[in-house]
Amino acid sequence: MVDQFFQCSVSDCGRPSARSVGAGCDICSMHFCGIHMSRDFHKRSIGDLDGTTYNALIIAEVGRLRAEINEKAVCKLASTLNAGKPCVVEYPSQVVGPDALMGCANCHVRILFSDGSPSWLM
Repeated sequence: MVDQFFQCSVSDCGRPSARSVGAGCDICSMHFCGIHMSRDFHKRSIGDLDGTTYNALIIAEVGRLRAEINEKAVCKLASTLNAGKPCVVEYPSQVVGPDALMGCANCHVRILFSDGSPSWLM
């Protein structure tokens, strides 16, 4: 059977990580069980980073998220749900800043329809 989780990165722990496959600490890329994710064991935090490093992490994370979007499937479904109108997926021009369409852990993109009808937020 394939493991659903990574193993905790702490040597000799053996517990599954508390986060799902593909996730881990955004700063150190390690995976931790519920016990070792606490600040008693895992000292890194976003507050430890300078602005440039933090922005680079955000840009990399958004890049990974964008790579997961199947634009063809999204447009096929959106078109089907909107009377067959063709559409495209539009990404924000900025990854960091006020035009980034991000909020907390959410990253949004727009679905634009070719007839100029209201866009959808995904």
